[in-house]
Amino acid sequence: MHWLIPGETPEEKEEHPHRFYIIYCKYYMPQAYRPSTRDDKLPKGMGNQCDEYPFASTKQGASYAQGNYSARALNGVQNRKQGDALLKFYGDFRVGEDNRFWALIY
Repeated sequence: MHWLIPGETPEEKEEHPHRFYIIYCKYYMPQAYRPSTRDDKLPKGMGNQCDEYPFASTKQGASYAQGNYSARALNGVQNRKQGDALLKFYGDFRVGEDNRFWALIY
């Protein structure tokens, strides 16, 4: 499905790194988005954001996972709060590159 790729050229991929995830969410969860009116045909969220797990900021995240990740349209406010909490966790526990940690999901 070539339309899921962020761009055809390295420049396009660098300019729009999240396009793949947005289109993935739009395709599998169309009820979470309004029809697009943008020139690039990306969907307009209804206050939603497409997010992935494992976290994109980790080496197991979607950027490295080779398709072994989950993506879902989430409430944008809650998603930003979760991102802020994750950044606080990284800072409080000094999680840096190559540091291992567990995420307990319940």
